[in-house]
Amino acid sequence: MKILIGANPDDAGRDALALGTLLCHALDAEPVLCHVHPAAFNFPSQAHVDAEWNDYLHTESTKVLAGAQEAMTTDFGWPEVRTVVGAHHSSGQGLADRSEEHTSERV
Repeated sequence: MKILIGANPDDAGRDALALGTLLCHALDAEPVLCHVHPAAFNFPSQAHVDAEWNDYLHTESTKVLAGAQEAMTTDFGWPEVRTVVGAHHSSGQGLADRSEEHTSERV
């Protein structure tokens, strides 16, 4: 079993890592870290979405996940943790979508 853990660069994100670690240990599950950044809006008047903005969001998500991965290794004792990046207008729905894609269980 895998458990998707939402990662954010704040105290609530740290709490999510701690709770996710407890759940993974209790259920003998593998943690998967996920950060969902805002999806780009496509307005009818725009011909395209700014590629630089999308790259920036993805880069920032990668940084957030690197920090969470380090915390999972050093503070919570996980030798290796997979990561997933997603984009959605709703962080909750984005996490649910990534969970369906990357885990076999839904809790």
